[in-house]
Amino acid sequence: METPKYLNKRFYTDIKPFEVLRQISATKLLVRSMKVELEEDSKKKLNDSFTPGGFVGHFDNSLQEWIITPDPSATPFEVRRRKDGFYYLSKGCLPFVPSDHPVFFHDYNF
Repeated sequence: METPKYLNKRFYTDIKPFEVLRQISATKLLVRSMKVELEEDSKKKLNDSFTPGGFVGHFDNSLQEWIITPDPSATPFEVRRRKDGFYYLSKGCLPFVPSDHPVFFHDYNF
């Protein structure tokens, strides 16, 4: 299996990007988190999309546009690939999904 460039961790409806620093073994990778920043235009669009209702209100999540960059100050850590093809922390249950590009998604409606 080819070493992925990025891993995107699923936190239920949210997604956080991690960059792969190096492959340690056939099943282990060294990774670190990435910096994310919401683009200025996207902030305004999200605020304008708010509609009251439900518990508090609703935002149009499709308007998110993020600037994702490497974070050299982040602490590297190891993840291990399991039989399902995803990577996990030891004793972890939320998957890191291999990808060719980093993805960040925040569900503003939770």
